Amino acid sequence: MSLYHLNRSVIQRSAGNSVCKALSYIHRTKIRDESVGRTYSFRAKEGEIVKSRIYIPEEASSEVKDLFFQFKDSPQEGIETFASLIERVEDEIIEQRCKSEAPRETYRSRMQMGIMEVVGLQTELSLEQN
Repeated sequence: MSLYHLNRSVIQRSAGNSVCKALSYIHRTKIRDESVGRTYSFRAKEGEIVKSRIYIPEEASSEVKDLFFQFKDSPQEGIETFASLIERVEDEIIEQRCKSEAPRETYRSRMQMGIMEVVGLQTELSLEQN
């Protein structure tokens, strides 16, 4: 019998993660990360994902909030657009804070763009029993 588990991790490039990769995993969809030229595709088995959500901080820009709420009711349509926007915002922050090329990659690798939480339930039990 499998056990419940909770995994919480910071989305950080130095750990090999990106917002696009995390969103592709969470939503079990295909997303292209233009900043590194890579496509992520995580497909789910039937019933594998019960619920997924994205939360944005109150301090987020109006552009991020507008896009988030535009696709709130149909997240699959906007998930790649949302991920691309977050990656672009990350690039803009780096551009503002780093004037020379040398520290950019160091700064990019240290950025924390989000937190991903995954809760695993027992597969032997029904959703109601979990």
